[in-house]
Amino acid sequence: MSSPKISIIIPMFNAEDFIETCLDSILRQTFQSFEVIIVDDCSTDGSFELVWEKYCVESGEKFDPRIKLFRIAKDLHFTISFGMSLSSESEYVYWLDDDDALLPNFLEIMYNAIEKSGADVVHMNAHYNTKDQKFKLGEKFAVEKKIDANSQPRFLDENLFKRAMFESTGRLNHVYWLKIMRRKLFFDGTLPIPAKPVFPGDSYWFLQELCLVKKIQV
Repeated sequence: MSSPKISIIIPMFNAEDFIETCLDSILRQTFQSFEVIIVDDCSTDGSFELVWEKYCVESGEKFDPRIKLFRIAKDLHFTISFGMSLSSESEYVYWLDDDDALLPNFLEIMYNAIEKSGADVVHMNAHYNTKDQKFKLGEKFAVEKKIDANSQPRFLDENLFKRAMFESTGRLNHVYWLKIMRRKLFFDGTLPIPAKPVFPGDSYWFLQELCLVKKIQV
């Protein structure tokens, strides 16, 4: 059996209200070469039981062997690092929050973008939705930017932080769930994943990314 193209890693904590929508949105993707690694940080609201019974047990109504569930008592950054260590030999990794949902062609667009551009990282945009808006899969939203697999990749080199501040206004995103990355970056020594970041986790990774990767596409 060949390895999946994309490893999706989901840190989960008390996400009973959201995790089913999140996982359903993944399973409905037009691009199907993926695995899902969920690392639960000892949820107390039934999140773990819901995922286990519906998605991980063969008798579950939404069982899918690509979904793997683990439980560990650590902080967010160790949870993601642990998830990375459990991933298969996939080409790309995507970290997804447990309260997020993906539009149906998301993985296909991101995969095509990073394959065609040869970038190390591809950034995207997102639509923010509050809990009381009751997001439904398949809804169409007006977005300010779309991923364009044909656009010229951006290189970050001179005046790094000055450019980063400018680009971050709607282009580059510091949060980890707004980008897909080459998995080898974390296994060839390019990008370390610290368990105890000096800065808040997302920002720490973003600074490492800007300093160490060779090509970023938006």
